[in-house]
Parts: sequence; structure tokens; C-alpha cells
Amino acid sequence: MSIVLLGYVGVGKTSLYNKITQSQEKTSAGGNQTTLEVFKKKSSYGAGFLVIDTPGLEPEQNKLDHVAGVLCALSEGPINRIAILIKFARTITIIEQVNRMLIPFMNYRHMITVIVTVWDYCEKKVQEETATDIQSRLAEYQINSVMFVGKNDTSVSICQQIDQIIDKSKAENVNLTNTEIFQNFEIVDYNDFEFIEIWNEQMYFKGYYRKLYYTIKNFIQYLDWQNEILIDCFYVIAQFVKQSLEITIKKFESSALRCWDYLDENDQLKASQIHFQLKNDLFQTYKEIIDILDSKVYKEYQHAQYIKKCKYCGQFWFSLDSCNGESVCGRVDLMEQEETIEEFTITYMQEKLKIEHKTVYLREKQKLYQQNLSQGVEKMVLGNQTIKGSRVGCGRVIEWEKMDTLTEKELREVVSFLDIELCNQMIEFERQTKQKTLSQQIKYEKELQQKITEQKSKMRIMA
Repeated sequence: MSIVLLGYVGVGKTSLYNKITQSQEKTSAGGNQTTLEVFKKKSSYGAGFLVIDTPGLEPEQNKLDHVAGVLCALSEGPINRIAILIKFARTITIIEQVNRMLIPFMNYRHMITVIVTVWDYCEKKVQEETATDIQSRLAEYQINSVMFVGKNDTSVSICQQIDQIIDKSKAENVNLTNTEIFQNFEIVDYNDFEFIEIWNEQMYFKGYYRKLYYTIKNFIQYLDWQNEILIDCFYVIAQFVKQSLEITIKKFESSALRCWDYLDENDQLKASQIHFQLKNDLFQTYKEIIDILDSKVYKEYQHAQYIKKCKYCGQFWFSLDSCNGESVCGRVDLMEQEETIEEFTITYMQEKLKIEHKTVYLREKQKLYQQNLSQGVEKMVLGNQTIKGSRVGCGRVIEWEKMDTLTEKELREVVSFLDIELCNQMIEFERQTKQKTLSQQIKYEKELQQKITEQKSKMRIMA
């Protein structure tokens, strides 16, 4: 039975290790900036599980060594839990840090335990409420194992908690792909002023867009789900999120361009990787927002009664109102009544989202692109009635009440707010970046494997 401790520099990994194993390893406060190597030892209490401490992530220098230490620890045979340590802070900060660390381990979320350290800093009168809030938010990321540890917690109580968690866990091997490693771990030291400036710009824009994510997420929770124009509102939010992503990237590119001319060819490749990391992170956040919109639409907005499919040909059909009686698969009734459209104005300032709405009446009759439709219209006969319909569909008689409802996957495909063009752009950008930095990545892969081997040879196994 084993648990691997992961976390950023200074979150208290080694302090927790010392408490569990009754060791005296130096901590940040004890003089060393960080743990530079991997060491493991059995717990002093409880069932005697193995604890593996690792170098902190995102140090100021020697980043490749630190990542090698983490990968070395994860490769130590089947492990039961991956513990992500986060120092107590505002709930939103804790969630942001967990989310950043979680990305390489998305396929291993069921093995994650989040340990919030220096829990004593949380006021006692709100500890229970704060803990519940943190747990519920982490549950949204499918993380259901959380511990809160303070300086007054005894070694015995901490070991007992971990024992209980491990008892419910199956030991597994953790094998991260090169893509998961090189896209999600910081492996390059940026010591020059120009690099530091580019890096800081990247972190600023990541933080800005992440705050937008949480603002929209909270905003959606309080929407009136009986409102008929909610889908229009969601569409506007999706467009706003996409535009914000594009604007954020352009701002970064404009800022980074000031430093570009001062970099040699090799350094420009490193800068390209920073650029890609930012785009990738922002795009993943964009997809998270779209997933929230899509899932809310499916779960809480009753689309099943408006969208169905023909049981003969599988063609999807959408109806704004209840359909009774028979119709024809492929029929398009041209609307003659006066129509309305919804206009929205959306603003985002000081981490607050505001949406204003107004209805605009169209005085002219809608033709539903009649000129285009007329080029593909054919006559169909339903009983004694001759109607016009588009060539979409099979032309067989259908009854709305007897038509098949859509599966969740089909409904998501129909109503999803995800911008396919943006997805394709990201795929192409990733391809170009990989092609541009291929030789450099091969070099890093060789270096990383060499450093993992070194870490294994230096690993300290404590008695």
C-alpha cells in the first residue's frame, strides 16, 4: 500500500511526510528551498503504508529535475493514492490550483486525494462550512477524497485517515504519456529577463480567463430555467467566451512580440512552447465552460419534447410548439406570422458578468430563406393535401408523438455550443507547434529519461 505526495513548492509535503513517518527531513522553513530528490518510508502508525515524497512542482529553477522526481515516484510500482497537497487559501484559489495540477492526471482522478494543509489558518467558526464548500466544488471534478490537516493534528490521526482512504483504493500503475507530460508540466527554466516577462504574461492571462470561468459557472447557477429565451442567452455566453479567448491570446501575442526580437532561434522555440501552453490551457478552460452550458441544457431544459428523429431515416427534426397528428418527414412549413428576435448585451468587469436583454420585433414576414429553399422544394401528398417541403428527410408519413427521442449524445451534437471551427484551429496550431519544436522535444525527452534514471539511483529508502 502506498501514497505519493505531490504539490507545488512550499505547500508542506515534506512536513506532512515527517509527521507521518516520524522523520526529520529538512523543509523549506528549515533552510533548503525545496526537496530535490525522492525519498520513501513506511508510516509510523496504522497499517504501515508507504509514503513517497517528491520535489515540489514549478520551482524557480531545475524544473526538469523536479518533474523527473515526480515521474520517478509515480513509477514505483502500483500505487494506491496520488495526494495533491494545497495550502489553505480562498476556496476559489484552492480549486484553481487543484485544477492546474489535475490536468495531467485526468485519467487517474479516481486515485486523487486532495490534502489541504495549514488548515489552522481557517477560522474555527467557519471550518465546517468551508470544508463542505471545498468538498462540493472538488466533487464537480470527480474528486471525492479530501483531507484537512493542521499543525495540531497528530501523526496517529493523520495515518488513520490515510489508512481508511487506502483501504477503499485499488493499487494501479500510473503511466503518463509524453503528451500529458510535455503539455502540462513546466520543464523549461526561463532565467532571462525576456523569458520571465513572457512567462509572467502567460500566467496573468491564464488567471484572467480562469476567473471568467468561475464567474460564468456561478452565474449559470442562478438563472431562471423556466425562461424560454435561456438558450439564446447561452448562445451569447458561448460566443462571448470564444471572443474573450481570442482577445486574450491576441493580447498575449502583442505583449510577447516586444521580447521576440531579443531571443535567438533556440529561445524563440521555447517561447513558442509557452505560446502553445497558453493557447492549450485557455482552450481547455473554454471547453469546460461549453461543457457546463451543454450539460445544463440537457439536464434542465426540456429539449426532448422539441427535438426528435424520424424512425425510418434517422433525420433530426425540431419543433417550436407541440405537433399533433400526422406530418411528413422532410416537410418545412414556411412561417407567415410576425417573428421576434432576442438581442443581448454582455459585459464582464471586475469579475462580474452582466447580461441585458431586449426583444426586437420584425415587422416584415419571415421567409426562412425562401429564395434558397425554393431551389430544393418538392411536392408531397398527405391524404388529400398537397404541401411543399425541402428535400431533407425520407418523405414518409410520421407522427410526432410516436417519433424517437434523442439520446444524450445525439442531443449534445445538435444543441452543443462548442465552436467546431475553433476546435479545428487548435488542432492545426498544435500540429504546427509540434512540427516546429519536434527536435527540441526529442532532446527534452532524452534528458528527462536520463534524469528519471538518476532520481531512481539516488532515491532514499528510509528504514
